Amino acid sequence: MKLSKQDLKILELLQIDVKTSVEHLSEEVGLSTASIQRHLKRLRNNKVIAQEVAIISPNAVNQSMTLLYRYNSIEIIMIVSIILKTK
Repeated sequence: MKLSKQDLKILELLQIDVKTSVEHLSEEVGLSTASIQRHLKRLRNNKVIAQEVAIISPNAVNQSMTLLYRYNSIEIIMIVSIILKTK
């Protein structure tokens, strides 16, 4: 899938805050909200946006967290393994 300049800007903004509103994306990218929604649907359907995740503060839940990373020559795959252990 070829990404447009608008797609790249949307992805940039979502990487900063995945909860960014369609209205804010519309203002920042310069497209209508309907157009932003179409871009988001296409990005999700084509697995460009693979997941939308929450990052949990280990201190807030009194748990430890382990992150594992693996590099693949074709693509970078980040494997996040959260191991919950009571302190």
